[in-house]
Amino acid sequence: MAVGKCKECGGQVASSAKTCPHCGAKVKKSVGILGWLFVLLVVLPIAWKFGTGMGAADRGQYGSAASAPAKPEKPAWEASEFTDSMTDEKIRLLKLRSDNATLFDFPYNQAGGSYLTITFRKKGGELDAYMMIDKGQMLCGVRECDFSVRIGDGDVQTWSGARSTTNDSDVIFVMEPRVLEQVVRQQIPFRIGIDFYKAGTRAFEFSPADYPGFD
Repeated sequence: MAVGKCKECGGQVASSAKTCPHCGAKVKKSVGILGWLFVLLVVLPIAWKFGTGMGAADRGQYGSAASAPAKPEKPAWEASEFTDSMTDEKIRLLKLRSDNATLFDFPYNQAGGSYLTITFRKKGGELDAYMMIDKGQMLCGVRECDFSVRIGDGDVQTWSGARSTTNDSDVIFVMEPRVLEQVVRQQIPFRIGIDFYKAGTRAFEFSPADYPGFD
């Protein structure tokens, strides 16, 4: 058993004592070699691993610990084509999804809302244009199937549409597809307003930049 001096009164104190027998002061224990080895070999590696793990998690989610999530890009034109099984003629499609979505009540509600997509369809010298909602019921009768268009900051215009041959309630064909294509070629943002069953008129915004065309 080792004997040392009390730091308060200078009296002799055994190393196993918790307090000084002379003045009652608490005896401070030294860490010792084993204590320092425990800190170096166990505590510090765990602390280092925990710290670097947190940094890696941040970088994995955002790209770097200081950077913020990137803003979603606006929808771009989607091009595709297929071959008519009867005529072997090539049919080309160009699609653009609306910048915004709308929320409907049951049974047309879906996570994230419903987007409106404009599609140009080229077959030979013929050009069609139609609009399709992800989920919803457009008010489009046999004789009347109008919708609204506002180009930039201009006035609201009434355009004519038509039902599909299969009477789908989520599709409207544009009666003047080449006029709509001319609007798109101007690359001016525009809005389309459509009446929906028990939901009123819903407006969809489009950014038609970089229209590739069919040439």
